[in-house]
Amino acid sequence: MFDPQLTIPPYNSQQPALSDDFKAAKDALIASLFELSKAANDASKAAVDFFNVVDQKPQYLAPPTGLFDQTLLGGPQSAPPLQQQQQQSQQSQQQLQQTQPQQIEEQVASPPLKKKKKEKDPNAPKKPLTSFFLYSNYMRDVIIKDRLNSGETQFSQPEIAKETSKRWKELPDHERARWKHVYEEQKVKYDEENKKYLLAKEQGILYTPPKRPENLMPMGMKDEKKKKKKDKKKKSSQQTQHM
Repeated sequence: MFDPQLTIPPYNSQQPALSDDFKAAKDALIASLFELSKAANDASKAAVDFFNVVDQKPQYLAPPTGLFDQTLLGGPQSAPPLQQQQQQSQQSQQQLQQTQPQQIEEQVASPPLKKKKKEKDPNAPKKPLTSFFLYSNYMRDVIIKDRLNSGETQFSQPEIAKETSKRWKELPDHERARWKHVYEEQKVKYDEENKKYLLAKEQGILYTPPKRPENLMPMGMKDEKKKKKKDKKKKSSQQTQHM
């Protein structure tokens, strides 16, 4: 049985400080357990009293229709012997009394341990960026230049990320495949460097990873970019001559 006079164990200064929300939730849980234990005890006592009355007046074992709900006495099936019912009720009460609220409280009071993050070796080769992040790095400069040339207000970083995501979703499948090909090429190089790194680590040799290339883009895109820039200058020059 839960002891109403049970006090919370003294706070251990070696444990991490608990937040007010955690303490309030813990106290609410313990109070609920006390109420649950009290209600179960009352129900168990009422069951014992009920069967004692039935034992003294056997005529109640076959009550008239409507006096009790048939489900209370086990429905249309024959009820178990009265002595067996009393024993089951007493056993349930004993099981409740064996509950140890202090252990429950200690489990609630102990905050979950945080998993330690695995430290990364700064000398390990860096994994390649996915096709989407390769595209994002490329489009960042494109979006900034486009808004600068059009005289529009520059986007904030979250707005650039939102615009990049929108353009990526609208990108045709064959264009996405080009960026995926860039990623796969970098993945092959990473796997090769990672093997060298693991071998050097096993042999106790210092390994220096190669620098990750910046502004990667699909093959031919640089030439396409230069051609567009050249055509734009040519068109601008022709418009100036006609003026």
